[in-house]
Amino acid sequence: MCELVCFFKLIWWLFIAIHIFLENWQGIVALVALGLALWQFCVLRKHNRLSVRPYLTAGYNADPADTSLDKGIGAIKVEVINNGIGPAIINDCFIEIDGKKVPGSRELIFLNAIKEMFPNYKTDLKYFYMSYGYAMAANENREIFNVTFLGPEYPSIQYLKEMFEKRADLKIDYECLYKKQLSFSSLEYMKKTSGPHSDTEPQREL
Repeated sequence: MCELVCFFKLIWWLFIAIHIFLENWQGIVALVALGLALWQFCVLRKHNRLSVRPYLTAGYNADPADTSLDKGIGAIKVEVINNGIGPAIINDCFIEIDGKKVPGSRELIFLNAIKEMFPNYKTDLKYFYMSYGYAMAANENREIFNVTFLGPEYPSIQYLKEMFEKRADLKIDYECLYKKQLSFSSLEYMKKTSGPHSDTEPQREL
């Protein structure tokens, strides 16, 4: 008997629900349409953000001082690449060595960094400083600095590996067009790859 009463109550509430739906179906359809529109807007917004997201990586090339590596490294260049599909708006660019930020402003950062990284070698330095507000386009490859060692002493591959894999860290704070804050650290990339390479080897990411 109790089950029968519950069954009739269920039928009754189902009837009421159908009646409410029939009386207000236009409003319900409008709410469903609004919900779908909001869902599509959120999906589109997420897609648009991803479609302009930059992604910075870096690589470095080391050339021998002579036809072999016996004398050491004759030159090294460091490049930053935007492998994303949107521009990277630069907020800050600096270098840390052994966890300490290299002092100086703008171009002086690279001059001081090279002096600290290679204190026992004569060098010639070319560099490009990405200042605040610089927009690095998608697929842009920018040479940050190029160091030529003038001799008579040249750094070894082991020295460069120690410097770039454990000590020197190029850091870049940047954002996408939607103001999402991002950051790049060369040492974090170095954990996934290894060592300097010549132009005859495949390009590696830091």
